[in-house]
Amino acid sequence: MEHDPDVYEARYGFSWKDFLAFLGCLAFVLVAILASSEDFPLWLRLLCGGFSGFGCVVLPARMMSRKLPLRVDWEGITLGSEFLRPSSGAVLVPWGEIEAVVLWAWGSKYAQIGYIGLDRRAGAPALPGGPDAMTRAMLTSGGIPRNLVESSRPINGWRLDVDRMLALIERYGEHVTVVDYR
Repeated sequence: MEHDPDVYEARYGFSWKDFLAFLGCLAFVLVAILASSEDFPLWLRLLCGGFSGFGCVVLPARMMSRKLPLRVDWEGITLGSEFLRPSSGAVLVPWGEIEAVVLWAWGSKYAQIGYIGLDRRAGAPALPGGPDAMTRAMLTSGGIPRNLVESSRPINGWRLDVDRMLALIERYGEHVTVVDYR
C-alpha cells in the first residue's frame, strides 16, 4: 500500500510492546486456571484471571482494529478517539487554531507513555473528548498545563512517524511549531 504524500495517518496496529503484554496476560490466565486452590484462593484466581483475560481480549482487538488515532492533512490535525474510550471522539483541529504540536511523555523512568498534544490559540473553543477526569487530574499534577492535557492523545498502541508528521506540518501549518519534551 502506497502512502499519500499529502496525508499522514497513524493507525492502531501490531507492536512488540503490546504483543509482550498479551503474552504476559496469557501467562497469568494460565496460572489462574492451572493453580491449585491450596496455593491460591478462588477469589484471587478469579481476580487474576479476570483482569488478565480482559487484556487477552483487548490487546489483540486494538491491534486488529486499524482505527485512526491521528491524521495530519491540509485541513489540520485530527485527533482520533482512544481505543477504550470511543466517547472521546475524533476531532479535527484546523491549522488556524494550532500554535504548536507538543510531544511529551508521562510516567516513570522505566514506564513512560508518550503523548501528542496541540497547544491551541487563546480563545479557541474547547475540544470534545480528551482525557477523563481522573487522567486529567493525574497528568496536570505532573506539571503539564491543563489546556495541553485536554487536547492530547496517548501514543499507545500505534506508532508516530515524526518525520512524516513534520513534513506535513511544514507544508500546511507554516506558523505551527513542534516542541519535543520526550
